[in-house]
Amino acid sequence: MVNTSWFQDGDFVGQYGVETSSLKPIGANPQDDFNAVAATTLQLLRTQIINAFGAISRLIIGCDNVKRPWNVKKIEYQYLRASDEMRFLTDGGNNPWVIENIAVDEATIEDIVR
Repeated sequence: MVNTSWFQDGDFVGQYGVETSSLKPIGANPQDDFNAVAATTLQLLRTQIINAFGAISRLIIGCDNVKRPWNVKKIEYQYLRASDEMRFLTDGGNNPWVIENIAVDEATIEDIVR
């Protein structure tokens, strides 16, 4: 396998440069890749390398970079009417947490079940 910085997403072909190499997914699985984006962004904020605006941009670009290679799309459940804020990132939603790392309270479960 050749290690290259070129990627193709449909008709779009691009090249990652040195300045964006830290935004590439690590390639373990979608949730680990999302967590890695958040962890590196937090570290850069703590060391004051980026500010809040840079962190927001980094999170948006990083999450998009994870969704493309893993082909993450919104999963439509017939029996579940959950909003995008309730769906996990790996299901195409906006919620960055998964069941393994969040304590789900009764109000959340009620909103999902309704």
